[in-house]
Amino acid sequence: MINGMVCKVRTGIFWRDLPECYGPWQTVHTLPHTRLRSRGGAPIAATRSTGSSPGPC
Repeated sequence: MINGMVCKVRTGIFWRDLPECYGPWQTVHTLPHTRLRSRGGAPIAATRSTGSSPGPC
């Protein structure tokens, strides 16, 4: 699911257009919100672009 979020950010697609190989878009979309609430608002992880694309699947 993390790869699904990375794919969305890198490609700029809408959540509903996320490839099926990442799972249901609703699940991928709500994952960061659920984690942030459970940790009291702390960031999950700092990510930076490495220039390599994970591909669509």
